[in-house]
Amino acid sequence: MNLPNRSIERTFTLFSCALSIFSTAAAQDICTPYVEQTVQPVKPNVLWKQLANVPTVKSEYETTAAFEARVASTMSKIASPVVVEVPVQGKYITYDADSSRLNVQGYAFANERTEYSGVFGYGSPLYQKIKYGYSDNIDVVFPYEEAQVGSYVGTTAMGVKIRVTKVRRFTRVLFEREGKLAEGLFPGLSQHDAPVITFSNVTPEMAKHMKATFRAAILYTPKPPYFAKGKYPWGEPTIEGPMDIDETIEVAIGDIQCALLLNSDGKVYGATATR
Repeated sequence: MNLPNRSIERTFTLFSCALSIFSTAAAQDICTPYVEQTVQPVKPNVLWKQLANVPTVKSEYETTAAFEARVASTMSKIASPVVVEVPVQGKYITYDADSSRLNVQGYAFANERTEYSGVFGYGSPLYQKIKYGYSDNIDVVFPYEEAQVGSYVGTTAMGVKIRVTKVRRFTRVLFEREGKLAEGLFPGLSQHDAPVITFSNVTPEMAKHMKATFRAAILYTPKPPYFAKGKYPWGEPTIEGPMDIDETIEVAIGDIQCALLLNSDGKVYGATATR
């Protein structure tokens, strides 16, 4: 049964949200005012295109002030902070019928990883300017997009011929900083176990509707150098994995501040601070 949004709002006179532990009072002040407000998140393809236009190189014929003015002019067209839509990982939103609670784990907002060496590593323009971890980073990695762009016949060291599929992969990322060991996006809670947002007094019908219609967004503030791009080749094809994958990674750089849950119209039902 799909309940209209207004039915949910009548039943929820006010959502009883158990927000995650905030790291600072300032973080709480940033996130909680969004609850019950309507927002229009920026689509990722729109935001990344805007950020890609931010100047990154100063011409030898312009002053620093002139270069900074060019950057400021471009950034003035981008809201700050930005509410950017992210995919919802629905399996991490679960209903407990015994307690009538709908629990949202951190992985509902971010459950992917990527390899940053092609963006921030040796040989890149940002090498040693931005620190990144090989496994732990404070980031939100979007599920990659992938397309087959052809194939070719390869030969192994033993002379065995195999058909190799050539794949072009594209990944977008919101990146804040290198993380400490096992540090997650949300403070004080395990993304595997404890929920970061809980809705109370939820009927089974309401839970089904909410899980089917929830949207997610991240609130972040862009910061220099704003945008980075790199490539990562995923090794040599093998007999077990005859794929030649060339991945392009585009990174929006900034402070990740809040995770928001919205209904289909953009009304914020829940908000929780990130690190």
